[in-house]
Amino acid sequence: MKISALCTRLQLLFFGNWHQQWNEFVLSDLGIFKYEQVATGHAARAFDSRGHIESFYALFEARQALEQEATAADVLALLPTESIDHEWLEERRAKLQFAVARREERSGELTLAADLYAECRYPGAKARLVRVLERQSRIDEARDIVERPGDATLVEAERELLNRARRRLTPKPLRTSPARAQIASIEVALEAWERVEETVAQSLHSHDAPVVYVENLLINALFGLWCWDVIFHPVPAAFFHPFQREPADLWSPMFAERRRELYDQAFLRLERTEHTAGILATYQAKVGTHNPFVFWEGLTAELIGLALHCIPAAHLRCIFERMLADLERNSSGFPDLIQFYPDERRYRLIEVKGPGDRLQDHQRRWMKYFAEHDIPAVVCHVSRARAVA
Repeated sequence: MKISALCTRLQLLFFGNWHQQWNEFVLSDLGIFKYEQVATGHAARAFDSRGHIESFYALFEARQALEQEATAADVLALLPTESIDHEWLEERRAKLQFAVARREERSGELTLAADLYAECRYPGAKARLVRVLERQSRIDEARDIVERPGDATLVEAERELLNRARRRLTPKPLRTSPARAQIASIEVALEAWERVEETVAQSLHSHDAPVVYVENLLINALFGLWCWDVIFHPVPAAFFHPFQREPADLWSPMFAERRRELYDQAFLRLERTEHTAGILATYQAKVGTHNPFVFWEGLTAELIGLALHCIPAAHLRCIFERMLADLERNSSGFPDLIQFYPDERRYRLIEVKGPGDRLQDHQRRWMKYFAEHDIPAVVCHVSRARAVA
């Protein structure tokens, strides 16, 4: 084996992923990168057998082939065909299979895409299969999928797509569902703007009701600080080297379930409103340390303190519960702005939409959720103010 190939193998074996490199040692020693130190032992190793190691290398080679635009046949020849008896390796195999199917769907190879989606267990595969079957005019097969009993393991985004398909494909009228809470909205007219979100923030801002442009920064930071110890708990096979920015299974559908008891304790602190001191203390102790939900640039102790002063614990609980239901998808889509009313200990979230701009699906799901749980959130529709003659 050539030296470069051997070094690549050793690097993959040490890091357990394909994006980190040996310079992590130098950057960490220089203090440029700071990592949470998690106690690891024999039970925390990444692989349990030689077979797992070979499967991991095979996944790496298949991913490389996909990135280099190899044919589907060549990628699939490298991808393990059988399920891997290792949870996060199997999740990576399913994700790669989904990526191949998605590429073939985009290129018009619908039959192969449908076959791959049908075999794939990655979230979203079932909804994509229905879309491909519709494009092939295989309506009966698509209808059969959407009319099957609901699968409790489906993530929210996929359930929504399947419900849309059911409405398209079902010939008879569906039973009317109860009316949902309406998404609140406001109107703002501006003469001009460069970045519409920042201009709206300035127009709504006042001394007694400051507005901050936060987008996904604030809620994710509160979540990451609130459950820091849970994220970095030494779950077996989640941590296996000292340079991990996140547990290996972070984006797995089973992430929260594997830590259910720990999250129950964290939610209990929220119920008792014991979270504020803990979040602030974690912020002070961990500044600059890698956390997949905490982006330190733009984050301040003042912003965290103001948010905890104004956002009720019950609202944080609702938001965190939905995030945990599907971390990969529900950690984005939050409103652009937050307006605080410190004297009244309240707040509102504001999603800004310029002329012709509409809510994206993941944003709409959050706004509906906020409305259903009485969390104050509005869509701010911006129009251009008419010039005065």
